Amino acid sequence: MGVQRMLAGCCLLLAALPVGAGAAEKPPDVWEKFGVVEFADGQRAPAFALKDMAGRTVTLADLKGKVVAVNFWATWCEPCELEMPSMEALHRKYKGKPFVMVGISVDTGAADIFVRPYVEGKGLTFLILLDSTMRTSRAYKVRGLPTTFFVGPGGELLGQAHGPRDWTTPEAFAFIDHLLVRAR
Repeated sequence: MGVQRMLAGCCLLLAALPVGAGAAEKPPDVWEKFGVVEFADGQRAPAFALKDMAGRTVTLADLKGKVVAVNFWATWCEPCELEMPSMEALHRKYKGKPFVMVGISVDTGAADIFVRPYVEGKGLTFLILLDSTMRTSRAYKVRGLPTTFFVGPGGELLGQAHGPRDWTTPEAFAFIDHLLVRAR
């Protein structure tokens, strides 16, 4: 009988504790705060070779040694348009650091007709690449725009973000800083 009373007393004591008490709750990390899904280690980013606005071929291997944000977008995509100014601001903030913002346009028309006027009109100076065949976006399994992948300095996929975001928030800066520290 004594054991039953002791068990009943323990159950009452546990029932009186607030939910989650005794368990250390993990605060949201920089990935969660910026809305990025972190990938498991070991995944390689699909290689690409795309033309830039000047007609030069740029490959993912050319960016080795840097953290790369690969953003898939289109000129007709309103959410893409919303995030472009903050992407430019992020690019300027991290210029000279081992971080590269890459915008990959999936517009299927001629770049001179659609993409060039758009980029010039927005004053975008970060690297813009053209994926008019959508071969690269298919390799990355892009399902909606904008979608951003984060690639480590060795070509490993670090994470993915769906939808537009403000790249000039404290959470954005903390996230990019975290990736740069991790890359050392």
